[in-house]
Amino acid sequence: MLAQEAIKIATACADKNSGDTGYFSIKAWCNLNGYKHPLGILKAYGREASRLSSENGLPVYKINDELLGYVGQYHKNILSEILPPKLTNQEHPDVWRRGY
Repeated sequence: MLAQEAIKIATACADKNSGDTGYFSIKAWCNLNGYKHPLGILKAYGREASRLSSENGLPVYKINDELLGYVGQYHKNILSEILPPKLTNQEHPDVWRRGY
């Protein structure tokens, strides 16, 4: 079990710069989907995403944000529950083409 988790983490880290890993920070998810929220609200969303990730057995990855320090990256299914996606391929093709 521990070895499988280590493999998942290593794979996610290796894939981080090669396209969509399925994990996003709250700030990135909001930017991608056109949400504009103050920092305090983003922190509350992060706490909720952490709770839901834990309940669903999904890992939370830590990344360094230049403004906020270390923040969590959560699976897009968790983020979709908290902040439903607003954009589609047709509405904003440039975002999806870049793989964000």
